[in-house]
Formats: sequence, C-alpha cells, structure tokens
Amino acid sequence: MEVKNSSSRLWITSIVGAVLGYGLLHPYAIYIYKIFKERGSMMVMGLPFALVGALAGLLLGLWLLNKNKKEKAEKLVERLENQLSQYEKENVQNKE
Repeated sequence: MEVKNSSSRLWITSIVGAVLGYGLLHPYAIYIYKIFKERGSMMVMGLPFALVGALAGLLLGLWLLNKNKKEKAEKLVERLENQLSQYEKENVQNKE
C-alpha cells in the first residue's frame, strides 16, 4: 500500500498506534493490576508503567537519532558526488 501524503500517513500511524496500544498496553495493565492490587499503593503500581514509558522514549530517541544520522550521511554522499563530478569536469577540460 502506497501512502500518498503526510495526512494519510498520520492517520495510518495513529490507527496502528491505537491498535498496538490496546493490544499490548491493555493486557499489560491488567497483568500489573493483578500483581499489585494487594499492595494498594498507586505509586508502586505506577513503576512498571514508568518503565514502559522509559522504554518507549528510548526506542523513539534511538529511531530519531538513526534518522538524523541517515539524513546527514545522505547529505554527505550528495556533497561528495557533486565534488567528484566537478573534479571530473575539470579533468576533462584540462585534457582538452
């Protein structure tokens, strides 16, 4: 399936996020509630959710870092290709 514009991409990723959130976080929440319901402290129950949030933030940060590195590498390749083509043009002109 080809995504035509950023608006439809935003909708698709939002729907996928909602489905994954319900499919993964809801069972996780039920599991955590069953484990910690005897303790009665919301602070203790919040720790596993903080860990999931930290993991999500870490994964997002790694993805953004990788995306940034990829963009920088593409710009470097483009700049080197331009320099190489300029060098080749100068070499052809000097040989004539």
